[in-house]
Amino acid sequence: MILVPRRTRLLCFAWLLCFACCAVLRAESRPVSLKRTEQRLTAPIRNLAIRLLIGELGTPRQELAVTALAWIGTPAITPLIDELSIDELSTDRAAGATEALVRIGPPAIAPLIQAMYRLPWISGVLGQMGAPAVRPLIRAFTKPYPWEVNEPCVALAAIGAPAVRPLLRLLHDPRYEWEVVTALGGTKDTRAVEPLIHVLPDQERFLNGDEVSEALVSIGSPALRRVFPLLHSRNRLIRYEAWKTIHVMGDNPTLLPALLEYQHSGDATYRLAALIGLSSVASRQEWISSDTTRLTAAELAINNQIRLGLQRGLHDPSPRVRLQALYACSDDRRFLPTLRRHLHDPNPWVRRAASANIGRDRVSR
Repeated sequence: MILVPRRTRLLCFAWLLCFACCAVLRAESRPVSLKRTEQRLTAPIRNLAIRLLIGELGTPRQELAVTALAWIGTPAITPLIDELSIDELSTDRAAGATEALVRIGPPAIAPLIQAMYRLPWISGVLGQMGAPAVRPLIRAFTKPYPWEVNEPCVALAAIGAPAVRPLLRLLHDPRYEWEVVTALGGTKDTRAVEPLIHVLPDQERFLNGDEVSEALVSIGSPALRRVFPLLHSRNRLIRYEAWKTIHVMGDNPTLLPALLEYQHSGDATYRLAALIGLSSVASRQEWISSDTTRLTAAELAINNQIRLGLQRGLHDPSPRVRLQALYACSDDRRFLPTLRRHLHDPNPWVRRAASANIGRDRVSR
């Protein structure tokens, strides 16, 4: 094997890069016949340059390689997608290939959509494409591609705000409702709150029956402030769906400040709903625990917020709220002193729940 000095290899690399880029630029201004001839002559050198440039991803020369690949354009798309398909690809190389595809822009969108079947993580690359990828991804809902429809939804959610208005136009189309609701929840855009509130009473016809609730919870506090007034709706179905949305709030711990704020409301229904939301966070995230030594700083803050909310619920003037708080803190021995005080509560149901919790604690010891 012939050993080539590093300086010579770099000079060859630069020469091939310049030759390929100049050939591409010349081909754009030539007649069609000459252009085809030059493409046949320069294709092997161009392909070699692309392979060399892809080999530089993940090295200190990555920025130069990404710029050159973006300059080459369409011919580099397939090799870059093949690079992303390599198992155990390093993070730096994957980031470089992704950046090159994003810089190439719209010509890479269609090949990336076709590649989502075998490479689900391609949806993250499409999510960085921005607004130009919105309509092709929405059209992917209607085509019989052999993938799970969740992948275009993930890409549209990653795009964010530019995808909201086109998605809202399809919200009432019964063929794509599930996909549109899932993608709108992922965008976390407040413009989707009111349209989702309008379809909330009809979410039982969806696949799982709670997609709209999950989308509203994903959006966060702006959606929460629209769901709480629905608890007093005259429509029983709307009230039911609003309570269902409150029960799935454990999927989004960022709602804790808003839930704690509603515990100061003068409306007992709002306070009860806030306590149910806190209980949902506590049960789903499993962060309410007497052993706080293994929690991170963020988890410890959430743990303390939940404890504060439950303690506040135990002293609420409404017996319904106190009863729900007793059910929520039944497994935490730190609340035992408060539970003993509730043995003398004026409400018989609260006294019974406190007695049951204390008896359960004695049996478990």
